[in-house]
Amino acid sequence: MIPNELLAPQKEPAKEKSLLSLVNVVKLTLVQVSIQFLANLAKDEQRCRTCKNPELAKPKINNVSYDIETFRGSIPISQELLDDADYDIMDLVIEDALDQAANTQEYEIATILKTATEKAAAGFDGLKDVINGIKSVYNVSLVVTDSMFAAMDKVKDKTGKYRLQPDVTSPTGYSFGGRHIYRVEDTVFGQEGDMKAFVGDVKAFVTLFDRLQISVKWVDSEIYGQLLSLYVRFDVQKADEKLVTCDLH
Repeated sequence: MIPNELLAPQKEPAKEKSLLSLVNVVKLTLVQVSIQFLANLAKDEQRCRTCKNPELAKPKINNVSYDIETFRGSIPISQELLDDADYDIMDLVIEDALDQAANTQEYEIATILKTATEKAAAGFDGLKDVINGIKSVYNVSLVVTDSMFAAMDKVKDKTGKYRLQPDVTSPTGYSFGGRHIYRVEDTVFGQEGDMKAFVGDVKAFVTLFDRLQISVKWVDSEIYGQLLSLYVRFDVQKADEKLVTCDLH
C-alpha cells in the first residue's frame, strides 16, 4: 500500500488591492453623512482692526447618503482534511476567506469608479489633456488596467527614451507627469484587453463606509467537519464627481 499525503498547497502570488489603499474610509453608524468643503477666509485689504469682519462665503455641503449592506459567506472543511493535512489548513482557509472579502470591496469600489465621466485620450498628449483638465487641488493619480500599463510602458520619445518616468515611490515603479500609477486587472474596469484608466483623485471620488470590518468565525457544522463563516458590512458611494475616467487609444 502506498499512502497518500496531503502536502501544503502552493499559493498563487497575491495581488495587491490597489483600490482599497486609495479610497477614503469612514467608520460611522449614521444613516447619512455630510462631507463639507469650506471656503477660504477673506483677505483684509484695508488692514482695519476696528472694521466689521467681512461675511464669509457659506460652506458648500454635499450630502452623501449610504446604506450599509452585509456581505457574508461560508467555507465548509471536512474533518478528514483537517486530520490528514500536513499543514495548518485552518490558517490557509482564513487567509483565502479574507482575500475573497477584500476582492468584494475592490469590486464595489471599481463599480463606483466606472460611473465617472468618460473621456477619450489619444496617446500621451491626450492623457495629459485629461490630467490638466482636473483642478490642481486634487491629488491626481492613474489607476490603469494591465493592458493599458503594458502599452504605456513601451512608448518612447524621439530619442528612444521611454516616456514613463522611474519612480520608487509609485507602486508600479513608474509615474507619468509626476502622477503615481496603480495597476488593476483588465476585468476590474472592463474586458480582457481593455486599455482603460481612472484618472483623478480616488480618495476624493470614492468613500467606503465601514460599519463592520471583516469578521471570521469557526462554527460547528452538520457535516463531519468545521464551517468558516465570514461577515463584512460596508457601503461604497461617490463623493466628489469633478473627476474623470479615460480610454487610451
